[in-house]
Amino acid sequence: MPNVTIKGINEDTLKLIKRKAAENNRSLNKEIIELLNRYADTRSPDPKHILKEIDKFKKHFKDVLSETSIKNAIRGGKK
Repeated sequence: MPNVTIKGINEDTLKLIKRKAAENNRSLNKEIIELLNRYADTRSPDPKHILKEIDKFKKHFKDVLSETSIKNAIRGGKK
């Protein structure tokens, strides 16, 4: 595997990563690799997919969160 040198890391950041490594029972090296892997695996969300998921989710609350029920809840909270 290739090696990477990290230069100029902030002391506070290094302390935080070391603490996280200890909490996760990992070496500093393994913790940094885990952080890099998680960061590299992030993808920009697809807006169309998100909207489809929201629509699916909204169907579960169709009767529960009607406009009338929301207005009544707001009025009830103001009393």
